[in-house]
Amino acid sequence: MAWQISNRLEATKTSDQPVVDAQMRQQIEAEFPKYPTKQAVLLTALHMVQDKYRHVSDQAILELAEIIEISPAEVLDTLSFYDMYTREPQGEHKIGVCVSLSCELCGCKDIIGQVKDKLGIGPGETTEDGKFSVVAMECIGTCEFAPAILLDETVHKIDSESQLSQIIDSSK
Repeated sequence: MAWQISNRLEATKTSDQPVVDAQMRQQIEAEFPKYPTKQAVLLTALHMVQDKYRHVSDQAILELAEIIEISPAEVLDTLSFYDMYTREPQGEHKIGVCVSLSCELCGCKDIIGQVKDKLGIGPGETTEDGKFSVVAMECIGTCEFAPAILLDETVHKIDSESQLSQIIDSSK
């Protein structure tokens, strides 16, 4: 048997206009003295891009690699490892449904079903109006609150379907 090697994750330059503008670049570079290596700034830089554009584009991957002086593959490795980052545009609000063992035992599948009933989308999907995206997250670190969701940056313990509906409605 012969092994074939292929680059499954590739980033392609899509524009001559930078995604990481001068102000964001300056913010990223201002982080360098806070860390032992430039590479350690990558998570912060990915957050900056994700927060501004609701995803990390191929163009951003290439630009971050250049700024931080690492390879695009290293940016892709980090980007693809964490649930919080995505290469596809996300909705204005992200609903992260924890699907770890604690949440699964406490009903996360019911929550996913309720979200699907309410918004018409499941994990990995975005509403047509671009308001919401749903992400199945391996762990949001709140086992004591299981089942839980992460709506944008706020953790919510879900005790009832009406509570979940109210939380979603308050974000519209």
